[in-house]
Amino acid sequence: MLKKTASLVLVSLALAAGTGCSGCNSAWWQGVLNNPAEAVQTFQTDAQVALGIAQATWAVIYPQIPAAQQAQAQQDFSNAVITANNAITALSDAVLAAAQAQQANPDFTQVMTDVTNAIVAIENIIKQWTPQPDAGVPASMVKAVYGRTSLDVAIKEMKKAGSLR
Repeated sequence: MLKKTASLVLVSLALAAGTGCSGCNSAWWQGVLNNPAEAVQTFQTDAQVALGIAQATWAVIYPQIPAAQQAQAQQDFSNAVITANNAITALSDAVLAAAQAQQANPDFTQVMTDVTNAIVAIENIIKQWTPQPDAGVPASMVKAVYGRTSLDVAIKEMKKAGSLR
């Protein structure tokens, strides 16, 4: 099963590469060519890590939200997490369906884009509710205190794993 998935992902990545990969890191691209199934798994793992960090970050930020706004903020965050989980599941299902159908040219671009967009939506909610620094406190310190630095790194890694540009 893994070999089928790997060959299907390789075909789709090769087709995507034909459309241009001018900004690719050559070592990263070689890794994709050597093991395409691992590339998709890396993207999925990175997305799940980003989601986990976002949830941990939210747990720190949430108590800082004014009480009158907490219910709406929590609902927005929870809906975004559900959307991200659904997108990650849809990607897994798409890879499995392509392997089972023995598709010659599977294209996971849309589902990977959906995952990325869902994680970025969560990031935007977190940014919206991260307390602003007091005068004299560097913004980088506020990001570090509230876990946003780790989230930024995790999202960057996820995007890198899912990007051919």
